[in-house]
Amino acid sequence: MGEGGHIHRKTFLYKSQYLNHLDRVRVGGESLGIKAKLDVLAVTLVATVMMVILGLIYFFLTLLIVKVATDVLFDETLDANWGALSAALVTAAVIISGALEKKKD
Repeated sequence: MGEGGHIHRKTFLYKSQYLNHLDRVRVGGESLGIKAKLDVLAVTLVATVMMVILGLIYFFLTLLIVKVATDVLFDETLDANWGALSAALVTAAVIISGALEKKKD
């Protein structure tokens, strides 16, 4: 537990564990109400939507880079299937490595 009896969110593996934990947390002697739980849910949904949008933007930029690189460096046209596969692999690797990166506290 962190200071003041609060558990840091990063100690939970899943968001559902965090939301279930909110049922047991007491703030100032009172349990969190429905508004606090809805606030957490709203923040989670907004973060999820933003992550999807940023992932799509990164995918399209990576696809553009792969297409331009094959046109310039190899003087060949890129098949759409191979371009999408390579951009998807690079995008997935970047997103996963960003999620696994250790943050300095």
